[in-house]
Order: sequence, then C-alpha cells, then structure tokens
Amino acid sequence: MPQDADYALVVGINHYPGFRNLNGAIEDAQDFAKWIYEDADGGGLSQQNCKVVVSQPNPLRPIQEEIDDALSAIFRAIGANRGRRFYFYFSGHGLGQSNLGADLCLARWSFEFRRAALDSLDYLKLILGSGKFDEVVFFLDCCRVRQISASGLPSTLGFARPDDMAGHGKQFIGYATEFQNSAYEAAVSTGSDIADAPVVRGHFTRALMNGLRGGAASGAGGVPATQLKEYLEAETPRIAAAAKQSQVPEIVNGLPSNPQAVFGNFKPLAQISVTITFTAARHGPIVLEGPDLTEIRRGPSGEGPWTVPLGTGWHALRDLGNGGETTFRVGSEGEVRNVQF
Repeated sequence: MPQDADYALVVGINHYPGFRNLNGAIEDAQDFAKWIYEDADGGGLSQQNCKVVVSQPNPLRPIQEEIDDALSAIFRAIGANRGRRFYFYFSGHGLGQSNLGADLCLARWSFEFRRAALDSLDYLKLILGSGKFDEVVFFLDCCRVRQISASGLPSTLGFARPDDMAGHGKQFIGYATEFQNSAYEAAVSTGSDIADAPVVRGHFTRALMNGLRGGAASGAGGVPATQLKEYLEAETPRIAAAAKQSQVPEIVNGLPSNPQAVFGNFKPLAQISVTITFTAARHGPIVLEGPDLTEIRRGPSGEGPWTVPLGTGWHALRDLGNGGETTFRVGSEGEVRNVQF
C-alpha cells in the first residue's frame, strides 16, 4: 500500500579506516531500504521519499554534512505539509553516553576523532521538533559502549521557531543492544562457490527484517508495533546465541495503541510443523494457546503426541488437571520444532 506521507533516512557504514571496518552494515541498510520501497508489502515509500547514505572509502564518507543535507532535503520535500511517519535507520559503530540514546559513529570516527559521531537523541528531538511527523521510528543497529571523552555531535540543522505541532509526534526506538553493551554481526550463509565471501548481517537487523517480513505479522497482515517489540526482544538474543554471542535489544514503543500502529502489510510466515509429546506427569486435559491467547487445540494428554501447524511467536501449553504450564516459541527459521510437556 503506497504511503506517500511517509519518509525515511537510511544510513549504513562499513568503512572505518581509523578504527575497525564492519562487513555487514551496508548490506543491512540496503535490506531495510529494500523493505521500505521495493517489497510489495513493505513500507510503501516511493524512492524519492527515501534517502539512502552508505559509506565509501575514497573519498571517505559519510560526513555529518551529508547526513544533514539528506535530512534537510526531506524537510524541504514536505514543505508546509505534515507527514505521517518518519523512519531513521542506522547501521555502523556506535557509542553510549547514558541509558538514553546512542552516538552514531561516522566513517571518520577513531580514538583520535572521538567526536566524529551523531547524537541520536539530538536528531530525534530535531525531527520531533520539526512538527512535520505524527510518528517517528528509529532503528539503531550499533553498539552502546562507553568511551572516555567520546560523544556525538548535534545536527547542524535548526528551525527559526518551533512548529505548532513540535514535540507532538509519537516515537518507536529500537536499540540493537542495552546501554554499555555491544551489538554484533556474523556470517549467516555462504555462496554456492567456495570462493564466495560469506554473507554477514547484524543480529538486530536480521531479526528486524525477519519480523517486518512476516515473522511478527498479525493474522490480518502488517506488523503491529507491540508485536514487533516482543519479536525483537525474543529473536535478537536467539540469533546472537546461535552465533555464541550475547545481545539483548532495548525497545521503546511510544506509538499509538488505539488504533494500533502497523508496519507494512506482510502476512504471517508460513506455519511450521510442531510436534508436542507429553510426559507421565501430565494429567490433562491439555490446552494449547497461540500468541494472541486463542485456544488452538484441547485434548487428553494420553492421545499424544500432537503434530500441529503453528505460526511464529510464543505459545502456551496448560495442564488443566494439575495446573502445569509451559511456554515455547516458534521461530521464523527452521521447519520443525519439538516440544516436551
């Protein structure tokens, strides 16, 4: 569904010659941009409403002026109108100076150029203060570790006077990790040729794109903000654990709940066959509930095992005979799950 009143600024930085290069940030940013304006059931933006900035080694970019120029172009395109939603996506190195916000490292960042970064909270306040958007969504796939005397810079943009609607926008912020912790990337697959380089993706963005493309979708289609928050909080640690790493996102959802804010129009992913076996401790009857607490199946424990097609998300099994209960999660990757209760 076209969203002519939505806008986006997408930034991906692999090149950090004075620090440590990344391998998947540009690919992550491009995948998010693809969801924004290429996927038929994605964000629904036209390409002219989406500015994409990715790093290059020579000349080294981006610098802050390039980010601010892209943001200024969006403000000019809106003019005196008001947009529905603004997306800001960043993938690259990051810092954390407090339990709020993150400093987004530009390509020139190093231990010498410690302030070559953007203050995400200042940019959030600028966008909200513009009064041009009902909703502002930030996805920040970067670390939030502290470095002495390192902090981000405010935007060079400003407004002569506050807009009448300044500060009224609702916001959704997805941090890839908690304050003072790291975010990671890892190889997720290889090409068909043994000489092909592995595909590297950030754990948070991988979870984000799985969720937006149906992993967190409702039955009616589209991804409600509340379900995306729950999905990211469950899926990011799982993906990280599979790479033998630990990463817990921090998600702040301040978007409207009535009516529910929804991302895109993807339908739920194809159902996955789950086999449920029952131990001798079960008395029954057994009830299986879905993520929305609807009852999927009910029956005596003695008739198991059950093989049930289930959608992604958290499910619950309850033993009404003795009060036993367990929950399990059906993921977006893999075809079969086995659960013992």
